[in-house]
Amino acid sequence: MSALASSLTKNLEFAVFARDLFEKNYRPNLAVQADNLSLIVRMPSDPHVIGLTLRSRLQLGKDGTCRQPSEMTGSLIETWQFVNDIFAPKPRTAPPIVAPVATLHGREILADDLEVRKGDIDLSDDERAAVSESASTNAKVLHEVVRSRGDEELSRPAFSLIWSALAAGVAISASLLGQSLLESMLPDAPWRPLIASLGYSLGFVIVILGRLQLFTESTLSAVLPVATHPSWGNLGRLLRLWGLVLAFNLIGTLLIAFAIEAVLIGSSEQRAAMLDVSRKLLEHDWLATMKLGIPAGFLIAAVPWLLPAARGQSFWVVLTLTYFIALGGFAHVVAGSGEAWLLAAAGEISFSFAMLNLIVPALFGNIIGGTGLFALLAHAQVRQEL
Repeated sequence: MSALASSLTKNLEFAVFARDLFEKNYRPNLAVQADNLSLIVRMPSDPHVIGLTLRSRLQLGKDGTCRQPSEMTGSLIETWQFVNDIFAPKPRTAPPIVAPVATLHGREILADDLEVRKGDIDLSDDERAAVSESASTNAKVLHEVVRSRGDEELSRPAFSLIWSALAAGVAISASLLGQSLLESMLPDAPWRPLIASLGYSLGFVIVILGRLQLFTESTLSAVLPVATHPSWGNLGRLLRLWGLVLAFNLIGTLLIAFAIEAVLIGSSEQRAAMLDVSRKLLEHDWLATMKLGIPAGFLIAAVPWLLPAARGQSFWVVLTLTYFIALGGFAHVVAGSGEAWLLAAAGEISFSFAMLNLIVPALFGNIIGGTGLFALLAHAQVRQEL
């Protein structure tokens, strides 16, 4: 605190003072704590103010009457202090009490000083830039990236959605082809699924990295715009997207199933190998298929959430997540529909059985896992920050 004092008359003085004039959050009261090595405590000062003090002095005699200064036997001090924080029009609170103060490389490090803490570590400019770039991909940023992409999907023309979904249904059939080829070439050993499951990822790599419209991806991306701005209009856009994409995904897999059965694609041996893989769907009843669809929906919904932060590792993200869908025997509605349609085209089951007992329960499970679990949890963690 600094002050300037002067005397107007013999018995009247004034003083102008200022505290924390430059808003540096001064902490002038410094104390070293006993039994705590390197622990120093500073108490905060008042917020910055400028003030004026007026002081008058009345000289009293023993009988209480006012006398000349030479006859003074007592004094009465009356002080008026008028303080106006002219530098801060808005209310300003005093700086918080921050106890721990340490010294690193000759610098004082306060617990609440973020910029100083960032400077604690000896990093080069390139290393600091890398840290800043990595820190920018937080949950809020990921949410906005996925939400904006979902909003674009919801706004796409119906014709574009139809052709993209149809292409995705055709391309996803490569998963059945890849898995069956590996299984047919490997010996019947307990470790065979560990390698054959890699073939299941083939179709997903083509579809996801090719930005084709896959239904199970939209259980996250297209849901976030609706969760962020809930309205009947947005809900209608979501149902329109889901209906078109799912329908033409299934039409695409149906066309490939007919082509495989007619041996227009591949050979008879490969057709037999694909039928062997497809028959595994018949091992589960309706409820079991739905339960197996939940983890598949969750894992596929995680793909669009992770890709913005993958930084050139998108292939490995898709490969890893879809590999475990195959390894766990989980039910994916679109990839599994190709297997169900193939069984129906071969005459082993009816098309109604394929739809109602194999595709529909997988659909419900994927929606529960993708929308009910992943999408809503991903949105809930940043809801208060939006």
